[in-house]
Parts: sequence; structure tokens; C-alpha cells
Amino acid sequence: MSTVLEYLNEKRSIDLTASRDDGLSDFLSKARGSAYFILTNEHRQAHRDKLVTSAFDEGELRDYYNEFNETNERDAGQPMLAGIAALHEALGHLDENSIILLSIG
Repeated sequence: MSTVLEYLNEKRSIDLTASRDDGLSDFLSKARGSAYFILTNEHRQAHRDKLVTSAFDEGELRDYYNEFNETNERDAGQPMLAGIAALHEALGHLDENSIILLSIG
């Protein structure tokens, strides 16, 4: 999922790693030794419609994954698409009274 987040930010200008709750994200990340991100209704409003999997090319995702991770995984595009689909679905459940705590690690 970390590579998906990097791809979305770098190639599509979709930053899901920053929010108004960065202080809490930083605290949790340091305390737990993993990466934590807080997704909010603002993320849903700004980015959910951009995360429709048909807008992404599996080959491009595979190539990005392999370059980013210095690997040669033939099927890396499919899990990247699955990660984007999961983010799209998760953001659809947000409203102004909820958050999603995304833990990577």
C-alpha cells in the first residue's frame, strides 16, 4: 500500500498521506513504529472520484512498482489496482463525523 500511496502522490497528485490530523499520524507512527495516515472526509471530497480503477493502467502501475521497489514482479500491477480500489471503497464510507486510520507496517 505504501507504493500505491507514493504512486498516487507522485504521478496523479493525489496526496492521501497528509491531513489536518498530521500531528496524530506522527504520534501514532512514532509510538507504534509503523506508518499511520488519517483519511478524512476532505480526502473523500477531493480524491475519491479520481480513484476509479478504470482510470489506471495496470502496466504503468506494474512498471512504477518495479522501479520504485527495484524488483521485477510481472504481476505487480494487479495488487496496485486492488490497493487503489480499496482506497476508493474506503473513502466512500467517510463523512464529516468519521475518519479512517490507515496503518502500514
